[in-house]
Amino acid sequence: MSNYKIFIDASCDVDPEVIKKEDIGVIPMSYILGEEEKVSYANETPEEIHAFYDALREGVNVSTSQISPIVYVDMFKPVLEAGQDILYICLSSGLTGTYSAVNVVVEDLKEDYPDRTIVAYDSLAATIATGLIVEEAVKNRTEGMGPVENAEALKVKRESLFTMFLVEDLMHLKRGGRISEVSAVLGTALKICPILNIGPDGKLYVVAKKRGEMALKHLQSEFSANINPDCKRIYVAHADNEERVNKLVALIKESRPDVEVVVSTLCPIIGAHTGPDMTAVICWK
Repeated sequence: MSNYKIFIDASCDVDPEVIKKEDIGVIPMSYILGEEEKVSYANETPEEIHAFYDALREGVNVSTSQISPIVYVDMFKPVLEAGQDILYICLSSGLTGTYSAVNVVVEDLKEDYPDRTIVAYDSLAATIATGLIVEEAVKNRTEGMGPVENAEALKVKRESLFTMFLVEDLMHLKRGGRISEVSAVLGTALKICPILNIGPDGKLYVVAKKRGEMALKHLQSEFSANINPDCKRIYVAHADNEERVNKLVALIKESRPDVEVVVSTLCPIIGAHTGPDMTAVICWK
């Protein structure tokens, strides 16, 4: 039952050591920075990440694109031919068409490999939040769950996921179609830090608007109110703003000195839509 490979896409910020140890497959994703097309394999160096966000700060245009069906085929076929099943955990359908697109590929592959099980799972999450789901999927696989049972268990676990983040400029999310133009213009005009979460439908929602240090304190307050008392590890993610994320970590440790805080840098695929300086807190509630 556990003879299957877990796949993610490059939008999912998972610890590289976990990817290597658990032999997780990474579907590459493309983005265009200025005039240059780049491919992310979720393994950018700190220097590459910093250069990416500096380019955004300088006003360089960035856009992302859907994963081509042939990329899925090229990644999945060798695994299926080797006799393994597949569980693919993808970026929220509330943010992209990835889930719909991959299901078309999956149905075609099932015709060619009728004895194999291929499951595409909609995480209804993004970045580190998807990473937590992947960690849960790995644990379930270790405990003997097959890909279908694992996906069903993840649907239940996903309901306990807490994700909240702040951004400097909503116009990045507006350009990508992730929020409305009215919300973006209003938030930018007021020069505030909009605070967003990912709802049960996997879409983004502006839940508060705060200025300066109050934005971080709001994240800390919401985290403290929602975290599961038994949760011993939480994640904070940032888009190249170490000063701000260090302040957030300090606030978190004030309320929960017993938890381990894992810091991660946001990948270019998601960072293209949040812009520089995004700061997030993610945990199980």
